[in-house]
Amino acid sequence: MLISPKPESNLGTPATTSPSPATNSQTGYSATTSPTYAPSSTCIITNTLMIGSSGDDVACLQLRIGLIPDGRFGPRTQIAVKAFQTNAGLTADGVVGSMSVKALEVSN
Repeated sequence: MLISPKPESNLGTPATTSPSPATNSQTGYSATTSPTYAPSSTCIITNTLMIGSSGDDVACLQLRIGLIPDGRFGPRTQIAVKAFQTNAGLTADGVVGSMSVKALEVSN
């Protein structure tokens, strides 16, 4: 039986989840479902994001940079952000501020 990985943080209520009668008590997700989020073209990043940030803005960022969203800005998100910033010609500091958000909007 495959169980979806436990999210790195609590995002609140995902946009949608598939109903399932069997739920893993540790993850909160069933063996066959995981949270799904709005397409990256419809989400908006409204806050500056960095290591330790969490929530829907981080999930949106993760979608936009091609990661599976878990809503937690950890090391894997920081590495992907720095790579994106380098490719966009920005300072690769791993912090998603207004310049990075504008570059994300242009690239998507």
